[in-house]
Amino acid sequence: DLTAIRGAIRELSGAFLADMEALPAETWLQPSDCAGWTIGAAFIHVVQVAELLGDSSREGGPATRVVVVR
Repeated sequence: DLTAIRGAIRELSGAFLADMEALPAETWLQPSDCAGWTIGAAFIHVVQVAELLGDSSREGGPATRVVVVR
């Protein structure tokens, strides 16, 4: 059921964003496991790709939530 799948994805995305928002500011500048990428840059990349992929099949169009990494 596509509605249930979308709901599960929204729930997981919300939990992921809550975890990321709880990180201390200095964490975003630390190196990630991806060579040459900070944790902040890797996070932005993951979110942007998810938005691009999700927008191609999402009901109601693009997401309106903006994520700010300081």
